[in-house]
Amino acid sequence: MNSQKTYSPSRNTILIVTLMGVAATSFPVTVLSASLPVVAEDLNTSDTTTAWVIIAPLLVVAVLTPMAGKLGDIYGHRRLYLIGFAGAGLLHFATALAPNVGWLIVLRTLSQVMAAPTGPAALAILMKVFPGPQRNRAMGWWGTVVAASPALGVVVGGALVDAVGWQWIFVIQGVITLAAAAAASRVLPVTPGHHQRHFDVLGAVTLGLGVAALLVATNRGPHWGWTSPTIIGGLVLGPIFLYLFSQIENRVKSPLIPLEIVRQPRVLMLFASQTLHQAAYMGGFIVAPFLLERIFGYSTAKIALLMIGRPIAFATGSAISGRISTRYRPAVVVGGSMMIVAASLFVTGLGGKVDMIVLVAVAMSATGFGMGFGRPVIITSIADTVSDEDLGVASGSFQMVVMLGAAIGISTLTTIIGDSTSVDRFVFVFALAAATATIASAAAFLSLRDNPIPESSET
Repeated sequence: MNSQKTYSPSRNTILIVTLMGVAATSFPVTVLSASLPVVAEDLNTSDTTTAWVIIAPLLVVAVLTPMAGKLGDIYGHRRLYLIGFAGAGLLHFATALAPNVGWLIVLRTLSQVMAAPTGPAALAILMKVFPGPQRNRAMGWWGTVVAASPALGVVVGGALVDAVGWQWIFVIQGVITLAAAAAASRVLPVTPGHHQRHFDVLGAVTLGLGVAALLVATNRGPHWGWTSPTIIGGLVLGPIFLYLFSQIENRVKSPLIPLEIVRQPRVLMLFASQTLHQAAYMGGFIVAPFLLERIFGYSTAKIALLMIGRPIAFATGSAISGRISTRYRPAVVVGGSMMIVAASLFVTGLGGKVDMIVLVAVAMSATGFGMGFGRPVIITSIADTVSDEDLGVASGSFQMVVMLGAAIGISTLTTIIGDSTSVDRFVFVFALAAATATIASAAAFLSLRDNPIPESSET
């Protein structure tokens, strides 16, 4: 007998190991962003070029995530998870050795490409391991780790970069990633693939080109100019490729994204609400430092100290949501959490208007809490609308929508702000973000209004 077959890890063990992988993926994001000026100086390049260390992987992963989820549905999520983390871990070490900014961008992008399947795969595995109402608790811990890891990265990584250099961000990430892969190989359950399905190559190409065109246009529009031929081309070609994608999906036997899922009015409305919600949240997140710098005159260190409250509040909201969400209807939890975000975004701008930094700080934390409180229920609600065979592509599509919304929100709000130092301009931008979040709240409430209260269960 194979002794490995007798080992049956508990659900909590599977959750802990999976969250270890989540932490490895998310912890370096904030500290790496803060370290870009140091990286630019060390590699003798410009800040604008170095920014592509963040931008390029974001764009590529947004395009690849739903495809990676589909591959997991076909070949098994455990297999994709292990391959992805093993490859990403090795590439993290290679990234630390990058001799110039070009290689740094390429290697980090490749590492994120290898890691692309791990997000949908991990979510799909947890959705299968944690049935019914237990999913909210698992997703609560998921949201907690996603939010807390970057905050911890700032605390630990900031001092590390100052002491020994930015390269050690990738060394530590490589160690954690390979450790997560090793633990997962022992703990994660086998998830059978559906080999009778085929990967829709043409659908993947048209979806990738459509999403990529829109992401590049919305992300680079403020920098290259909205009248740039490249930006106009992206805005025109993006919808065309997405239309072609929908026509292809109607005709193939094994579509990349089963359109019967997104054609459900409540699923379509929920995805639309998440696009708007993420646009409001991330747009406000990126504009907030400019408010603190230009209106309050704060230094980078003070801004970082104030901003760290948001991910901590996000983590707290996710943890609380995972424990109490079985007491209320999903529509109430999600709609209410989005209204918290909307109100706190408005108060952030108001705090700048009345020159009350305490009001701004509290409002920014409240924004994070509201976002964290609703996220576990949103993910669970999306998972509950699809079969187990489509959990990977559903979670991948959700992550793609979130990234697209973030790109749109950041580009739109930063374009409106520009170089302005007018407090009224900031008030307008945060009011616009609040209005967008309010619309998202209404859409989410309508999409989930018929969902019952999840039955409570012992975990």
